[in-house]
Amino acid sequence: MQNSWRKVKLGSICFKVSRGGAVKDTGKIYGKSGVPFVRSRNIGRDVFNYEELVFIEYNAAERMKTVKLEEGDILINMRANSNLRFTLVPEDIVGGRVNQHVSVIRVRKNIMNPLFLKYFLMWDETQNKLLSMIRKKSTANLITKGIIENLKVYLPPMGQQEKIISMLCPLDSRIKINHDMNKIMSEIAYTIFQYWFVDFGPFKKEEFEKTEFGSIPRGWKVEKMKDIVHVTDGTHESPKRKEKGYKLITSRNIKNNGIQFKNVKLISREDFREINRRSRVEKFDILITMIGTIGNTLLVQDKYIDYAIKNIGLIKTSAAEEMSAFIFLYLSSDKIKNYIRARVMGKSQKYISLGELRNIPVIIPPDNVIMKFNKLVLKLYEKMAENNSMCSDLVNIRNIYLSKLISGKMLLEDII
Repeated sequence: MQNSWRKVKLGSICFKVSRGGAVKDTGKIYGKSGVPFVRSRNIGRDVFNYEELVFIEYNAAERMKTVKLEEGDILINMRANSNLRFTLVPEDIVGGRVNQHVSVIRVRKNIMNPLFLKYFLMWDETQNKLLSMIRKKSTANLITKGIIENLKVYLPPMGQQEKIISMLCPLDSRIKINHDMNKIMSEIAYTIFQYWFVDFGPFKKEEFEKTEFGSIPRGWKVEKMKDIVHVTDGTHESPKRKEKGYKLITSRNIKNNGIQFKNVKLISREDFREINRRSRVEKFDILITMIGTIGNTLLVQDKYIDYAIKNIGLIKTSAAEEMSAFIFLYLSSDKIKNYIRARVMGKSQKYISLGELRNIPVIIPPDNVIMKFNKLVLKLYEKMAENNSMCSDLVNIRNIYLSKLISGKMLLEDII
């Protein structure tokens, strides 16, 4: 820490540290319009997840005025297991409300820039400190108001805060641009799939015939997944954790057609090789989550795979590359998502069996149709893979700078 920096308790420089409230009769109040209502599932690690965002009626929001969100608020998911999840409130969520599992930190902006606090919370040392405080103070792994207020933070002069932010924000902006590009390309690929294989747009003039899975153009087939490609899954064992080694990926690591390697478990070379004897992941394979959050998919596009999988379905389209993009998008379709959802088992821990994955019915067009489609969309996925690789490099660079700048170990004069 530099000499001009102070170390203070976070609560001493906050205008507010509070949590949200519950909404009764959620079945009647939650809707698709109204006032945004943020829940813990909407908060990732420096990302806001819009997928399951709900809204509440204005009269319900009026009863929760004390947690009305403002620009610069930091939202924290109070449920902390192996990592901490928080994000700055997005512009389009300002004015919203939060539930009882979300904490709101509102700093005094004349003392600390909310962006500086965001980067301080991203720092690994801060993450480890908070997790240690949670283990000592909370039996339920919850980030309480007291823990937040008692966290000691570095407080540089405002000018230095601004300089640090100006170095880190451009990297985050480039990362966001790449993620936004990938989202658009993913939507384009699915739109093409929908037009070809759900609406059958290019094939409207052909004769159709009824099958157990709906009407399809004459000459097309419906086959089980296992009859098209080999389907297996990762290990069900729990190899010992190592300080160094190979990554072991589980369902929680797969999101948005990507792998999140933060806090991933490392295993020995021997365990890595043993798992890969049965379920080796290769380029153009498809991974699908089978436990907890079920049905998240990933089209593997890395040439070098340095991870093994646990409790994840593995569809070996690497042996049939021409089918990879088609089957990946097929698994993303509403029809197959509903099919999988109807076959989920378990009460406390939801899962889908390997047998169910193998028996998924797949509509198979003629080879020439598959080839044309694959040629059309695979370029999009190749570009997405390039963007993901760039994002990974940018994140590593940002984290190196973040650690040195936030800790005060790197003098701004050395790099400006």
